[in-house]
Amino acid sequence: MKGWNGRVLEIDLGARTTRVVTPPHSIFEKFIGGRGLAAFFLRRGAGLAFDDPAMPICIFPGFFAGTDVPSAGYTSILCRSALTGTIGDVRAGGGLGGAIRRAGYDGIVVTGGSPSPVGVEVDNLNATVVDATDFEAARCGHADDEPGVCILAAGEAAFRQIRFSTPVVDDGCITGRGGIGPAFAAKNFVFLRVRGTGTIPVADESLLRQATADIRRLIDASPVLTGARGLSRAGAAGIIELLQARRMLPTSNFRRTAFDGFNGRMTAQAEAEDPSGCPGCPVRCQRNTRSGRPTPGFDALAHFTALIDNPSVGIALQCIAFCAETGIDPLCAASAIACLSEMEGRTIDRSALLDLLCDLLAGRNQGAQLRDGSFALAACHGQRELSMSVKGLDLPAIDPRGAAGLALGYAVSSVGGCWQRSIPFGYELFRKPVPLDRFSFSAKARLVKTCEDAVAAFDALGVCHHMFFAVSLDEYAAAFHALTGLPMTGADLATAGERIDYGERLLNDSFGVAGEDDLPARFFSESGTAGVGFDVPPIDRDAFLRARALYYQLRGLDENGWPSVDVADILGVEWND
Repeated sequence: MKGWNGRVLEIDLGARTTRVVTPPHSIFEKFIGGRGLAAFFLRRGAGLAFDDPAMPICIFPGFFAGTDVPSAGYTSILCRSALTGTIGDVRAGGGLGGAIRRAGYDGIVVTGGSPSPVGVEVDNLNATVVDATDFEAARCGHADDEPGVCILAAGEAAFRQIRFSTPVVDDGCITGRGGIGPAFAAKNFVFLRVRGTGTIPVADESLLRQATADIRRLIDASPVLTGARGLSRAGAAGIIELLQARRMLPTSNFRRTAFDGFNGRMTAQAEAEDPSGCPGCPVRCQRNTRSGRPTPGFDALAHFTALIDNPSVGIALQCIAFCAETGIDPLCAASAIACLSEMEGRTIDRSALLDLLCDLLAGRNQGAQLRDGSFALAACHGQRELSMSVKGLDLPAIDPRGAAGLALGYAVSSVGGCWQRSIPFGYELFRKPVPLDRFSFSAKARLVKTCEDAVAAFDALGVCHHMFFAVSLDEYAAAFHALTGLPMTGADLATAGERIDYGERLLNDSFGVAGEDDLPARFFSESGTAGVGFDVPPIDRDAFLRARALYYQLRGLDENGWPSVDVADILGVEWND
């Protein structure tokens, strides 16, 4: 095969054994890589609890990882979430994906459970399970300086049984949300260290250079990515400023949508001038703090400031750095703090925030209440309406009252409250690739479904979600063809994305957590903060329900949002209960 290695590494931590499997070529063509192949291999965990030894942790680089395709080195890590009960899906940037692919594998599947802490060391085609009794190895923020080596660490928070803990890669970069850290701890799986020095087989080098050049031209021409206030220039600050102007910045646990105590430009003062980013990415949207740490994304920064009424960027950066060092998801941590703050009718003293996170990690004092997330916290006190979450996953830092497509996308996402499952707000917030009325549900059902399919294809390819605003599936199809020699169109990739999404919904069905989707009641009854010349009204519930019903129809779900094995068969998703 060209483009793929054709090998998947399977590791049983309980037996301390490794083996290499070679799936049929048809599986690679249908599910491509990344999130697609990871979800395929996750099927063996259908119906199992997150801490069942047979529940697999699937670590699969995107198809383009390890190649010259720009901004396409992401790795999908899938397991059942301890936080939500749905599939848990996080994406790791940095060098992990390239290291796995260059080591000769298209993915790694980890099962079993060890009675003592262990790590996995992969050196090209050699893989071993090793003791990891030194718990310092479970901590994050310790990158390996050896060329071609990347470390994925479970993090201390996972072993402290924090439900929203998440693995960390490279030098303290949070992989994403989803609550899969406890699955690592249940297996006593402390770290994965990968060294890869090989190359990816390419069908046509000349065509690949041409396809790569076409992608780079679109990136260079994108105002969202490389413009004067684009991601490469302004980083997180630019997005926060835009959200503030659009009155879509969640404040005071989503009671308001603008934050008077914070100016997004303050983030630039806390950042160094030199940009950095993932290997092979020309956008380089990340910045470094003066202490040398990578700056957080806009979600984490906004939640540790506006959401919890904290005007101090410096304290926010300290809190987020602590999360990165320990494997705490900063969005869920801030959301739990915001929920607690509203519940108690007071603002948490900003000088006490870092101590509160330390208490969260240690399970003591008031921090012990936060360990299971905002949904469990609110339910425990009989105030579920104060948890701003969908399927138990806290909403990120974009208020849905300001974008109808985003609201629908939150509600129907297979993982819960996550903008990165469909990214419809690009049309509504950035006005790219075409502008749409952000307060209307007109055409949003089809938009969300189409965007979900495209994002699933991006995830299978390993493409950064920021590219969604500049590069289409047609350009990536050309790169796919150059790597494999197989015919591929943008429409073919979208179909693969649809297949991936539906397979995940069948998995959720097996977990018993699919079905009817909704948003927190606050968004249907309370207005957002008005802007200059415009209001931010509550979401029209009737319009939302009509859009949701149409989405179910377009997605091939029943009237309650449940998937069908018959539709799966049509899409080519073979399923065995």
